[in-house]
Amino acid sequence: MCKNEIIACEERLLKAMKECDLNTLNELRHDDLIFNDPTGELVTKEMDLAAYRSGNMAVDENTISDQEIRVFGDTAIVTVTVHLIGSFMKQPIENKCRFVRTWKKMEGEWKMIGGASLIMPV
Repeated sequence: MCKNEIIACEERLLKAMKECDLNTLNELRHDDLIFNDPTGELVTKEMDLAAYRSGNMAVDENTISDQEIRVFGDTAIVTVTVHLIGSFMKQPIENKCRFVRTWKKMEGEWKMIGGASLIMPV
């Protein structure tokens, strides 16, 4: 079932973020990924990978809740709340974030093609 495949992709994504697994992060994201961060800034795949590679983004905990998944053929939309603890630019962060991610199945593989996030009150 496609929904289970998306759940597996989301689990791999969160694990890769926590473990700073650049290979998996690279694999899951489409080369032309576009993502809006909570400030409205456009983040590309390479920008995101660079943040992990440099150590500027470090995730200690990313616990999910309120996950909803809708599958439309070869495209899926995920909304999820993530309690995120870690650091960005060596500054500690603890946020409750709401993410919307778009996944598309291409050549038999699910790739994240777009998304956005916003910070919610903790």
